[in-house]
Amino acid sequence: MAKVEVYTWSTCPFCMRAKKLLNRKNVEFTEYDITGDEAARAEMVERTGGSKSVPQIFINDQYIGGCDDLHELDYDGKLNPYYKVKKMKFACVQLNSREVIQENLLFAEKLIRKAATSGADVVCTPEVTDQMLADRSERVEECHYQADHPAIEFFGLLAKELSITLIIGSMIIKSRDDKLHNRSFVFSPMGDIQAMYNKLHLCDTDLPTGEQYRESSCYSAGDKAVVTQVGDITLGMSICRDLRYGGLYRALARQGASIIVVPSAWLAATGKMHWEVLLRARAIETGCYIVAPDQVGAHSGGRRTYGHSMIVDPWGAIVARSTKDEPDVISADLDFALVVQARKAIPCLSHNPDYQF
Repeated sequence: MAKVEVYTWSTCPFCMRAKKLLNRKNVEFTEYDITGDEAARAEMVERTGGSKSVPQIFINDQYIGGCDDLHELDYDGKLNPYYKVKKMKFACVQLNSREVIQENLLFAEKLIRKAATSGADVVCTPEVTDQMLADRSERVEECHYQADHPAIEFFGLLAKELSITLIIGSMIIKSRDDKLHNRSFVFSPMGDIQAMYNKLHLCDTDLPTGEQYRESSCYSAGDKAVVTQVGDITLGMSICRDLRYGGLYRALARQGASIIVVPSAWLAATGKMHWEVLLRARAIETGCYIVAPDQVGAHSGGRRTYGHSMIVDPWGAIVARSTKDEPDVISADLDFALVVQARKAIPCLSHNPDYQF
């Protein structure tokens, strides 16, 4: 076991962030509070070669640096030899996004803070967290390029303040050709954009209810699948309609994903019959955890989304589910040993026959 030592000051917010990271990773450490302790402070200055700020961190007597240095090592995976995460707490934030971006951001912030306060390491919001418009094809000019979207800085600062990985299920981003991308963002605990994913499968649908949707009229589909690291866990990214394409989820799992997020604005018209069935099927097929925050309720233009945000384990069991027809927060402690167990018992990912017709 690594010997981790942290020099702190009792009221220092950066010390609190560093300790929160170590506690979240279940790392035992020795804390030296130098508040009013001149001997401890002198020892710290000597060991660091002159650094007087806090925190100052050592692992196995090797000088690491301060709070940002610790988080950067974690982000790069360079702390993995010192600890292995077996469990992480994931939270889904269920929203009812409307037309005004700033109002949506402030409401999402409240529930993200609630999730973080409950101890969540990773918080995920639904598709179109930033804004739900009735007919976006006629209002493309109201959308933002990524460089000037107010939510980018807003959520980056929030992730850093709360020291969480924050997955914004999607925001609507204007491209250079004035088409739109339905884009997911992963913000690291440092507040940086760690990964982005553009929705691959657009929602072009004619429902028996008479509802029609044509995402392709104003959106450009993505062209790449995306996985990223959260600690030492590989996470796969998808959005809403992607859920109907099992091949994507198998590809993400074969790329190493142990968990796949499915932020959605799932239509209420198909939710009862399809939502839970598809989420559980994707979990069983891949041996992954599936984390699926959804929009809920009535939106402008008469659109209704299903809600029922849920987290499904690799055996297909629902470990958390929202039962509210309104914004909500659900969470679960995910044990990634269960991924290994499920895939060993039912090794579907290792069987790749070339079917002949």
